[in-house]
Amino acid sequence: PFVNNDLMMVSPVDKYDIFPDDNTLDIGQSGDGDHIILLIEYADRLLQFKQNKLFIINISEDLEFVEGEYDYMGIQYPYQATKIPDGIAWINQNGCYLYNGEEVVNLIKGKIGNNGELDSESLEKFPSWNVFVGDTAMIGYIPNNRQLVIFQDPIGISEFGNVLIYDIDNEAWTRGCDRV
Repeated sequence: PFVNNDLMMVSPVDKYDIFPDDNTLDIGQSGDGDHIILLIEYADRLLQFKQNKLFIINISEDLEFVEGEYDYMGIQYPYQATKIPDGIAWINQNGCYLYNGEEVVNLIKGKIGNNGELDSESLEKFPSWNVFVGDTAMIGYIPNNRQLVIFQDPIGISEFGNVLIYDIDNEAWTRGCDRV
């Protein structure tokens, strides 16, 4: 059987269920060991998340083309990215990002650093971002509150608290935990 974890098959225009073997979209370096983790669309863009890279592919025309290639913005698991009304949000050990259809914005920049600095005393004893996120953190979206929620460990309790919440309207972070 044909196995290639970093090759996209493309269907012909208006033939959504046909995938000819020779109709492929080879992004980046094929066979580089960086597997595709998730494909997710927003407007007329397709975001291809690999383990280490993100590719933004313009799909507005008959011929697709790579609009942007971003190192260190990949994800390890599909649950580390989510679609929201404002775009696509995702997390990895380097940040929490939002692609709004025009640019990629790091939502922790100037707010939460990789050595744990925070703007609020209520978030004291917070580890660095990369320690909090680790390898398995998960992101979700709460539509009624317009908030992103990052679960440090989706299946258990950690010593640093369980969640970070980002309020999209206020552009602010807060920490929560399930301890009383």
